[in-house]
Amino acid sequence: MLESHAQSRRDRLARAYQSLQGLCCGDAFGERFFIPEKTAISLIDQKALPAPPWIFTDDTMMAISIVSTLEEREEIDQHHLATSFATNYDPTRGYGPAMHGLLATIRQREGTGEKKRRRCLEAKARLGMAPP
Repeated sequence: MLESHAQSRRDRLARAYQSLQGLCCGDAFGERFFIPEKTAISLIDQKALPAPPWIFTDDTMMAISIVSTLEEREEIDQHHLATSFATNYDPTRGYGPAMHGLLATIRQREGTGEKKRRRCLEAKARLGMAPP
């Protein structure tokens, strides 16, 4: 039974990482359409792909934290998740105004160790993302 639980956990995590990869692609693709409406409509009409780079947003950064929390804790631990959000916080990713202050405050309070940063980079590497 223990092996079955371990296999089930691995399967769930594999699906979570597949979902995360899809979210990241969709997030980055959609972000490319924050351009003048006329240009966006023209791209859509031509079925043309937007020019690179396709940069993912805070949505993907926060999803990385959710999946890594599930991987590390096997459940959503609110404190761990908030700390992970703050650790992975990248102000260039499009967070709303309130989140800049909140995540910076959590980061200062909790501190951000090298180990936490490495885990974030490892999660990105599993998705095939280059470091920022």
